[in-house]
Amino acid sequence: MAELNSNKKILKNSLSLYVRMGFTLLVALYTSRVLLNRLGVDDYGLYTIVGGLISFLGFLNMAMSSTTQRFLAFEIGRGNKIDLNNTFNLSILIHLILGIVILIIGETLGNWYVLKVLNIQESQRTLAFIIFQLTLCMFFIKVIQVPFSALITSHEKMNIFARISIADALLNLGLLLVLNFIDNNKLIFYTSILLGINFIIFITNFLYCKFNFKEIRLKFYYDQGKFKDILSYSSWSLVGNLAAVSRGYGINIILNLFFGVVINAAYGVTMQFQSAVSMFTDSFRMAINPQIIKNYANENMERMYDLIYLSSKFSYFIMLFIVIPAWINIDFILKLWLVNPPEYTSIFVRLSVVYLLIESVSGALITAVQATGKIKVYQIVTGFIILLNLPVSYLFLKLGYDPYITYIISIILSVLALCSRLYFLRKLIQFPLKEYFSNVFQRILITIPIITVFIYLIKDCNQSLIQVMINILLSTFLSAILILLFGISRNEKGVIKSIILKKIKK
Repeated sequence: MAELNSNKKILKNSLSLYVRMGFTLLVALYTSRVLLNRLGVDDYGLYTIVGGLISFLGFLNMAMSSTTQRFLAFEIGRGNKIDLNNTFNLSILIHLILGIVILIIGETLGNWYVLKVLNIQESQRTLAFIIFQLTLCMFFIKVIQVPFSALITSHEKMNIFARISIADALLNLGLLLVLNFIDNNKLIFYTSILLGINFIIFITNFLYCKFNFKEIRLKFYYDQGKFKDILSYSSWSLVGNLAAVSRGYGINIILNLFFGVVINAAYGVTMQFQSAVSMFTDSFRMAINPQIIKNYANENMERMYDLIYLSSKFSYFIMLFIVIPAWINIDFILKLWLVNPPEYTSIFVRLSVVYLLIESVSGALITAVQATGKIKVYQIVTGFIILLNLPVSYLFLKLGYDPYITYIISIILSVLALCSRLYFLRKLIQFPLKEYFSNVFQRILITIPIITVFIYLIKDCNQSLIQVMINILLSTFLSAILILLFGISRNEKGVIKSIILKKIKK
């Protein structure tokens, strides 16, 4: 019964997060297109450059966010409310310290870079300084908000998390509409109101946590041992995040060295596509990750294993709904989206979705390793494997290979990283590799020849709008059939059937 309720919660939370994802994605696409027209090329370019200085630190915030969620979910799983409250208050202290350090760095090195180094017109220097200050304040708010949003997701209140995200998107959309009526200092107005929106979202998270989680009492709390544990964990988590960021930006720089900005344009488009597609599996994993950590905390290892199988398997099959039609129709999609897509964009996107399929399987394994807290050696090894993308890509390009070799290398190294994660799980929690192979890999491997034959049969169809729509329908039908035949076990079918019947009876 407990397992059934757990699965229902995962399904419900997944649906909430998919609604959030769809809405915020549409708003983001609309915002990026309209903002350029509202601000103009010069102001938009300035905002992108100055904002980029701060957003580069985003990987630091990602590491702290995953760290905080891991420790909070772990304490919730143990059921110790006192330790949960202490961990939460300590995480607030850590994020306040981190935020202050970032402010100090920004007000010294950041100001120096903006005022002395940044390649902009001198007439824009004062404006750039003002925008930098506002953006720095925004980032500070985002940092101190992390413990509160992490507490919400650790409690699996994904419907609340989704509503707050949608409210944030609506406020941003409203800001764009108001911007129409502003004639002067549009960029300062836009950034100032954006700062206000971030503050409103922070207060919303704060108030929800204060009034809905009664076990939480805000107080000053410091424990040197716990502080070191969280700091050590976040430091090693930072290694993994830094390796992933370095891979993305590093390959772009290497491609520029050999082929120039045209290839960078193709790579940039591919990264945008990759980011959008990743959101589909990220939403599902976000719903299931807290339960993986909680079951490890209360030593319910069998349930933890089942959740890992479920997450790995479903992440792959969910991705198929995007990957198959994207692979077949990418030329039409790119022409519709970009009119004249840069050379190599098509092959880049096709190879990137293969890379994403492999990474989708790895997601649950990463969470499971993080749940143990023993991530030092794991992060060093997997971080090293990921960073191998840079020297190996450089070597092959130096030997005269085409630019898409970088994605082939990424695919191979992603498989190697997947194997290393399985090795560490086996070592850390006696993870049953044989069961994982039969529950996950075996089901995935069966689908590969079926998908290959399907793509081969319709790859030469003319790329008209009607044919593309037919291709998408056929791809969706195939993905659904593959999930029913190979993606869902008999027990999982029973759970889904009971949930549907219960909804119908209501």
